[in-house]
Formats: sequence, C-alpha cells, structure tokens
Amino acid sequence: MNGKILPIALAVSLLVNVFIIGAAVGVVGARARFMPHSPPPGAMMGGGGGGPIMRAADDLPADVATAYRQQMRAVAESSRTTLQDARQARQEAADAFSKPTFDKPAALAALAKSRAGETAAREKLETAVVEFAANLPQDQRQLLSRALRQPPRGGPGGRRGGPGLGGRDFGPGGPRDGEPR
Repeated sequence: MNGKILPIALAVSLLVNVFIIGAAVGVVGARARFMPHSPPPGAMMGGGGGGPIMRAADDLPADVATAYRQQMRAVAESSRTTLQDARQARQEAADAFSKPTFDKPAALAALAKSRAGETAAREKLETAVVEFAANLPQDQRQLLSRALRQPPRGGPGGRRGGPGLGGRDFGPGGPRDGEPR
C-alpha cells in the first residue's frame, strides 16, 4: 500500500506547487497591470498628467488650464459611483464565467450594464469638455482639440487595449514620453 501512496503524494505536491506558482505569477501580473505607471526617468509630463482629457490643457494659458482641470476633476468625481457600478457589473460578468453552469444572458446583461455605465461617464466628461470649449477663443479651442484626437481609454493601446486588441498596455492615455509604442 505504501508503494501507491508515495506517487499520489508526489503528484498532489506537484499540483499544489504549480497552483501556488501560478497564483503568485497572477498576483504579480495583476499588480503590474493595475498599479499606476510612473513616467520614465527624465520624462516631462507637463502640468496635467493623467489621461488625454486632462493633458489637453497642458498648452492652454495657466489660468485657463487650471479652470479646465478643476472642472474636469469635478465631473470625474461626480461619475465615480457610475464607474464603480460599471466595474462591479464587469466583475459580475466575470463571475458568471466561472460558475459551474454558465448563464449566458446574465453575463451579457452584466456586460451591457458595465458598458452603459462607462459610456455614460465618458459622455458626461466629453460634454463638459465641449461646454468648457464653447467659452474659449478659437486659438485656445484648437489647443484643446487634441483631447478629442486621442483614443479613448478603452481603445487600442489604452488601458484595456492589451496585445489582443492591437496595442501594448500603456495604461491610461497611451505611452509616456520616450516610451516606444
């Protein structure tokens, strides 16, 4: 009987070790993906930092840029709950994938709820940009227009872009200065 126990114990030990190593790699990978990226040494990010919407003010006169950033932060803060609900809905969809019985309608509904929340928050922010731009002279509107020329956060090369959708994960707003695409 001892001849059968040893190979079984070794197989169980091997499986547990593989699981632990996989979990550790997953944690490190998740931390690297979701922790804020710091700019490379010597990179200048301008006064705005953040994503394209916030960086759009970098070339505006200081007083206008400050007012713009304050307004965009206020709008972003007012969308925080909507975005948290969207993330929760995406988590519910992910949970549906790992249940023994896959509930396709529930997964689709959760993803639709997540997408609707993200879209609502984006629409609110973009509307605020348009309202702010409506009060600027043409030359300043032209400077601000670069916010609308940048891909959205979830687009190719953005935070959710990932290799499967055509770009590396550079975090919000794409690569930093000096980082190759």
